[in-house]
Amino acid sequence: MGGGPQAFPSPVGTAGVGGLLSSERAGRTARYRLAPAVYAAQARMERQLRGQRPAWSGSFHGVLYEVPERSRPYRDRLRRSAQLLGYAVLRPGLLIATTDRSDELRSLLADQPTGSQVLWVQVTLEADDSRRVAADLWDLDRLATRYRAVVADARARIDRARFAQSDHSFAAFAAAALPLFETAAADPDLPAALLPSNWPGNDVGAAIGAALEVFGPMVGQYVTDLAGRQ
Repeated sequence: MGGGPQAFPSPVGTAGVGGLLSSERAGRTARYRLAPAVYAAQARMERQLRGQRPAWSGSFHGVLYEVPERSRPYRDRLRRSAQLLGYAVLRPGLLIATTDRSDELRSLLADQPTGSQVLWVQVTLEADDSRRVAADLWDLDRLATRYRAVVADARARIDRARFAQSDHSFAAFAAAALPLFETAAADPDLPAALLPSNWPGNDVGAAIGAALEVFGPMVGQYVTDLAGRQ
């Protein structure tokens, strides 16, 4: 569904699904596109895998909100959408991210209900405090442990594959690469200034590149051989 619109018979209206899809009616079918916020999140992950971290402005970008209980669905959607975009909860009613993602978040929200308040703010802390807040909110110790484990496992699988051709190329490639992509998807895309030294997340892009280098020819040959058997 990544390139252009896709057409499927569907009763879904133009509001899309959870704000992550936009759709247009064309007779009895609906044409779906990924919402701009989804493309922006994908672009962030791709940049991060290339080692390109966002610049740190010195301030967190926040959403300060107060939504009455009668509008709970809006409040739940705000929190859920914000967390999908990489916001974290600094305290009840205040979500923060390290870069300005307000336009993306607005695109995923319905009209603000009457009696609610949503403010877009900036939170500035001392440099050491900013690093401590980032480490705590995004649980960087746990994420670093996970990175080291999946990178070590991928490297071991890649090394074994260098010396052993296999008819199970797809399965071997998936076993090496998918955990890397899954872990990268959980990366909060923090600026380098907020990360610990020797951040293991920087090794993920290189590990994916090595997996493609080693498994790519094997998978290609497997597909060629499979086509020749048809």
